[in-house]
Amino acid sequence: MSAAKGNNGVLFLDQQLNWSRGGGLNWNYVYSGPQSAVLSQASALISSGNVDEVQAGKIGNGPRFGLVARFGDSDILNTDELLSNEIQQSIFQSPKLRGLIPASVIASILSSLQLVKSGQKTYSVATGDITAACLAAGIGNGNALAVFDDALQERDTYYTSAYVYRRTYTVSSRGALAAAFSNIDKVHTTQQVRAAESTPTSFPLPDGFWLKKAPHALTALRQKTQLVYEYQWALDFNSNYYDFVAATP
Repeated sequence: MSAAKGNNGVLFLDQQLNWSRGGGLNWNYVYSGPQSAVLSQASALISSGNVDEVQAGKIGNGPRFGLVARFGDSDILNTDELLSNEIQQSIFQSPKLRGLIPASVIASILSSLQLVKSGQKTYSVATGDITAACLAAGIGNGNALAVFDDALQERDTYYTSAYVYRRTYTVSSRGALAAAFSNIDKVHTTQQVRAAESTPTSFPLPDGFWLKKAPHALTALRQKTQLVYEYQWALDFNSNYYDFVAATP
C-alpha cells in the first residue's frame, strides 16, 4: 500500500490495482481481492474516519470481491444559515407600539407602572400623569391608557420572530474539530460574531446584538460529525441580565 495526498488528508492507493480521481470534489479508492482482504480494507477505511462512503461486494460469479471508497476533498465544511425563531418580547419594544405612542409617553407609562406597583402612586394619579404626557405630545390618551392597563395586569409581552444565525461545521471525525465554549451566553455585536466564526463578508447578518448559545454535536450521514453554533439576535439585551463580550481594542 502507498499513500497520496488529497486536499482532505491521506488517500490510500493500492499500487497493483487501479485508482482514479473522481469528478467534482471526490477522491475514489478502488480495491479488489479475496473476501477477507476486502473486508479488512473496508474496516480500516471506516476506522480512519476520513472516508465518506464505503461499498463492498462480490465481483460477478468469480471468487474475488471489490471495494470502492469515496473521500471528500475537505476535512471541514462550513455552512451559514440565517433562520428565524419565535420569541416573546416586552410590548414596549414593539415597533408598532413605538409608532403609535411617542417615546416621552412610553417613558411616562413605564415610570407610572413602577410607582403604582410599588404603592408609591395611585391608579388615578398615574392615569392623570399619562394623560398629561399625551397632551404634551399632542396625541389622545386612549392607546396609552390601554397599554398602561395591559402592563399593569401583566399582559406585557407579545410574540415576534427574531433572527437566528447558525454556523455548522461538518467534520470527517469527532476529534477533527474541538467545540469552542468561549463566550457562551454572552452578547456579541455583529462584528464580533463575524470575527468569531469567520463569517464570509458576503453573508448578510443584520445589525444588532447576538447571544451565543452552547454548541452541540450531531451525527451526520457518511460517518460525519456536525458541530452547530447558534446566535440569537435582538435589537438590544439588558446589561442587568447579560454579559457583553468586551470590545476589541
